[in-house]
Amino acid sequence: MLTNCPDCGYLLRGLPATHACPECGYAYTADMEIAGVRRARLGLWVLGLIIVWRTLAVVALSVERRWANTAFEAAVLAVLVLGWGAWRRRGRSRAIVLTREHLIERADGVERQRVPRSAIWSVEWQLSTGDIVMRDRDGTRLLAVSGMGRAAGKATSAIQAWLATKGT
Repeated sequence: MLTNCPDCGYLLRGLPATHACPECGYAYTADMEIAGVRRARLGLWVLGLIIVWRTLAVVALSVERRWANTAFEAAVLAVLVLGWGAWRRRGRSRAIVLTREHLIERADGVERQRVPRSAIWSVEWQLSTGDIVMRDRDGTRLLAVSGMGRAAGKATSAIQAWLATKGT
C-alpha cells in the first residue's frame, strides 16, 4: 500500500486503501506500490541562489573598490545561472508505480506508459545513461525510464523483486 502520493508526495496515512489523493486527485488502489520517485527540489535551488547572492555581495563589499564591479558581475551571473536551473527544474517529477498487473511510468503528474507485468522479462539499470530499461523475453526494449537520478538503483531493485513474485 502507498504511504505517499506518487505525484505530489502527500502523506496518505489514515486514508482508505482505495481513494484519491486530497492534494492532487491521483486515484490510487490498495495493490499499488512505488518503486521509485524523483521529485523536483526547487527549494534547494532557491536556497543555493540566496546563499550565492549573499556570499558574493559580501565579497563585493569587502574587496577593493576596483574589484567591486567584477564581484558584482560574478554575483549577477551566478544568480542568473542558478535561476535558470531552478526554472528548468520546476515541476519535474518522475515515479514508477507497481500494481498487481502493470508497471506505470508517471512524469509530471501524467501517466506516460503502462506496461503489463507479464510482458516484462528483465530490468536493468544502465549506469552510463542512468536509465532503467525493461525488456521482454526476446530482449526487445519495452520501456526505458530516464530522469530518476539517485532513485534509479532503488527503483531497479524494487522492480526486480516485483518481477520475482510473478507466480504468486
